[in-house]
Amino acid sequence: MKQVGCWQLPNGMMLYYMAGGSTFNVSGVGFTNAGSINDPPGKVGLAHATEHMLARASRKYTLDEVDLMCWKYMGGPDDDVDIRTAHTNVYFGHGELYQRYKMNAVFDMMASFVHPKTRLITPVDFLSEKGAVHQETYLRGTDVIQEVLDDYLRKTLYARNPARNRIDCDVDHLRTMTTRDVRRFVDRYYVPKNGFIILFGPKPEAAKAMAMQYFGDWEEARTPIFDYDHSDDVPRVSGVLSKEIELPGSHQYHVGVAFPTETFSTENGEALDFLACILEMRLMTKLRDENSNMEAGVYRTPVYIERTKVHGMISASFATIDKDFAKRAEEVMVQEFRGLTADLVRPEEFDAIGFRLLDEYRNALRNDGAALSEMVIDAISNGDTYLQQFVATPERIKGVTRRKLRTVANKYFSSKNGYARVLIKPA
Repeated sequence: MKQVGCWQLPNGMMLYYMAGGSTFNVSGVGFTNAGSINDPPGKVGLAHATEHMLARASRKYTLDEVDLMCWKYMGGPDDDVDIRTAHTNVYFGHGELYQRYKMNAVFDMMASFVHPKTRLITPVDFLSEKGAVHQETYLRGTDVIQEVLDDYLRKTLYARNPARNRIDCDVDHLRTMTTRDVRRFVDRYYVPKNGFIILFGPKPEAAKAMAMQYFGDWEEARTPIFDYDHSDDVPRVSGVLSKEIELPGSHQYHVGVAFPTETFSTENGEALDFLACILEMRLMTKLRDENSNMEAGVYRTPVYIERTKVHGMISASFATIDKDFAKRAEEVMVQEFRGLTADLVRPEEFDAIGFRLLDEYRNALRNDGAALSEMVIDAISNGDTYLQQFVATPERIKGVTRRKLRTVANKYFSSKNGYARVLIKPA
């Protein structure tokens, strides 16, 4: 099976490519330590606003040329464009393209957004992007109930952890941001030692030559210090941390619970992935399939794992129109978490999830360059710079046993472990 290789440029920037080359045509450039956790106090959303500012145009591509390129090769701003800010990184890239020349053309534009000789930061353009960020905060953030629920779970669970920062923005903070803030953020975090390049498709030597062509002249700079003491990475929670809010216009009761876990580089990561999938399957049965009341029940019961270098969290949620069912279903949800500490999971469940997790990893390496890039970006942005943990994923999955699942469940979900719960109810 082909694997992802890595190579460091003389200035410290990292290149990730497919060993031996591949049929993929996926590329991009990004920066670790430049995500929402790096937003300075009073400027929550600065990382996101900076990404918007830089991806608008450059000294090499006008706004009109950027728009035409996006539509011509990537189907518009929301199809194959992959420009986004996350907790621990920012990335300027694209999804799978069918021809190499398209990838090369798009990469040229993405590189121009961030290279110090071609990036463009102007007050007038920033005003326009601040308006876009403001509207996006509602459209894809605070007007989406699942996003609101997840946001409150983080803020309820963590006291000082920068994972509490909204990725999109704090609107009041956005109003005060200036191009001076953007330039300071870029000068501090958009540096070669934070930078990485994705070139999936070209053979290794061709990828290295391409990386040097675009970024070899970028002078080395000091790696910025991350101003966070990690004291709130894994909070000690006893009892239940609760938050309830009313939401005008909502027809349902939205309930979420979240247990803190260890951060990204834990040996228990794959076991937690198993447990999350098993929980989602079981909750689907308990809360949807076993319900026979049209006025109650649920549609989906998502279980999410968040693991970064500063926080870890497993959360489960559901929505229902029935107040009494919401209360009973929340009790069932917690019972299912706790229940994993007592009995071994069924062999059938264990085999199904193990097969699924292995298949996702192998399929990304063989058939899905876009999914693979997301996996790699997640790994390198959270400390796995040389992909040692990523490459070992199959062995780590195969190393999980039913007994280990019970052990890990006891570590995080036992009656001694507290959790956060959030209820969003109709006003």
